[in-house]
Amino acid sequence: MHNKQKEIKNKWYQRKYVKVIAMTFVVILLYQFLTSKKKEVENKLPIGGPNVEIKQPYLTNKTPVPTTNSSLTADSTIEEVSFTDSNVVKAYRNTSWKVIPTSQAEPHVMTFNEGSKDRLEVRQAISQATEISEQELEEWWIGANGDDQVVATVSHIDSTNPYRVTLQWRTNKGWQTTLLEELKTLPTHFQ
Repeated sequence: MHNKQKEIKNKWYQRKYVKVIAMTFVVILLYQFLTSKKKEVENKLPIGGPNVEIKQPYLTNKTPVPTTNSSLTADSTIEEVSFTDSNVVKAYRNTSWKVIPTSQAEPHVMTFNEGSKDRLEVRQAISQATEISEQELEEWWIGANGDDQVVATVSHIDSTNPYRVTLQWRTNKGWQTTLLEELKTLPTHFQ
């Protein structure tokens, strides 16, 4: 009888160890799964590259309104627009911002994947309005703002001259900037 009790006790310990080993294995797998997802998220950079810090305060006495861009005409009408956002220094509309010609067919469906026609044409229109060359333009955020309208937050690649730019799709023509807002700083969620 003594051997039978010992045998029962050994089986109980064996089951307990199997359960402990199985739970340890599950915990290890769960840990690896969660840390791999975290690494995936860490490796994905936001549009515009890594987070940056603005080292120099924005100079508000500088007038960013495009006046020398060769794509604008001499009879440009620059209208200062009222705003309520405390991060906006000045807001403008300019009747001479040209539509960026498109080869896209109607009905137009907005697509902002990297390298898409919309993304490239919006970048050209933003460059025209801000007078920041496409090579020096940092895109922080671009997204839909209603039907056939886009809003983008951009700056110079050194994070100076931040702007919020609103663009409108012109049927059978392409993207055109409709509003340029000069920002004091990049919004904190981009820093």
